[in-house]
Amino acid sequence: MFDLSSYPTLVFCIASAALVVVVTVHFNPHLALSLAWTRTSVDYSGHRITHESWDAVEHLLNPPNVDIHALLYSRSIPNQRLVRAFGLTNTFVSADADVHARFRSRASKIMNHVNWASLFNTASRAVEVSVSTSNQDIPYDVYVQEVTLRVVIISFLGIDRRPEDLDSNDVRAVAALISQLWTLSKTVQEPDQALKDKLQVHLGRLFDGQTDFDNPLDFVIPAWETLWRVVATTLAYVHNDARYKDVFLDLAENKTTQQFRTADSGNPSAQSIVTEVLRLHPPSRHIHRAIPSESRFLPAFLEGLVGRRFHLEIADIESVHLSPEIWGRDSARTFDPMRHERPQTRDRQTLAFGAGRLQCIAKNWAPMAAAMIAAAMIAKARSDEDGSLEMQFRVIEGGCIGGRCGWEGWRVARK
Repeated sequence: MFDLSSYPTLVFCIASAALVVVVTVHFNPHLALSLAWTRTSVDYSGHRITHESWDAVEHLLNPPNVDIHALLYSRSIPNQRLVRAFGLTNTFVSADADVHARFRSRASKIMNHVNWASLFNTASRAVEVSVSTSNQDIPYDVYVQEVTLRVVIISFLGIDRRPEDLDSNDVRAVAALISQLWTLSKTVQEPDQALKDKLQVHLGRLFDGQTDFDNPLDFVIPAWETLWRVVATTLAYVHNDARYKDVFLDLAENKTTQQFRTADSGNPSAQSIVTEVLRLHPPSRHIHRAIPSESRFLPAFLEGLVGRRFHLEIADIESVHLSPEIWGRDSARTFDPMRHERPQTRDRQTLAFGAGRLQCIAKNWAPMAAAMIAAAMIAKARSDEDGSLEMQFRVIEGGCIGGRCGWEGWRVARK
């Protein structure tokens, strides 16, 4: 028999917790339920477990015999920072299976109706607008953010406007504010309400009252925040390599899924190039899950009163993608799109979009969207010997390839 008299501190804590709950329920049952939910949502046990092997990461992201509610709950707790920063209500921050189903259904319909030729034309015009509205060099990340945001609003979300109709000041403000609030969400600092209000004002101007989304940021942020970084990294690798440029120029001429997947004349496909970008620079380097911690002392009914404790487990996607054991001791950190054309690695999947039932729904759509936007940028930037092209510009490289930040020195310059 477990002797509680040997643990007076534990007895006091249990008794105090039970007393608080009982008294609270007596006077205000709604407050008691709110207290229990709050404790359950945020009460971490303090330790973290990081998984760096392929099998361990897959097991964390796709555990066996776990229902969808538990999976959603595990994902939603670490993402509550996005509720504070942006007021998101989508499946990434909710444990509600109905919210999850509605989001996936809406996103699927959007992606299924995207016309690739139309998206390419929108991206081409967005490039022209971004470059022509500036009389000086444009920071590289700002340029890619602007072009991608215009494409997301028009081609992904279906807003009936032309790229030039979206005011550049509003486009730049939305991109900058999302990036700023995202960074703040990773700190203990509470995001400034004034920043959130400004974001809504600028976003409202871009949508011009056309949207039927209850919360447009629920779709803008998942689509744009990842996509622009994949586009930026793809262009960084491709813009100065004649072989890779030809691959994307071919895609610009033949805007089809088949062309995206086709390798020709010893060159990799555009799909393999983007896959290699995602391998070396996964948009989500770490994926977090909140896992219930088993208590050695409290029985289940007291855990329900005091609050369930969780610990954080982290899928280290970057470590898996750079593993010498998986990708080769001499080439794991080398940009080599052809590795994805080889028979022995053709079926090997990256984990850039997660795994299992919560794998990103845009797994097949996003790589081609990134390739089409990059193709539009390359087609507009190519040199023209007879000078007939109205717009000519070039990418000037900085010190190293960035991510959400780190693009210092990179810029786009008019020729």
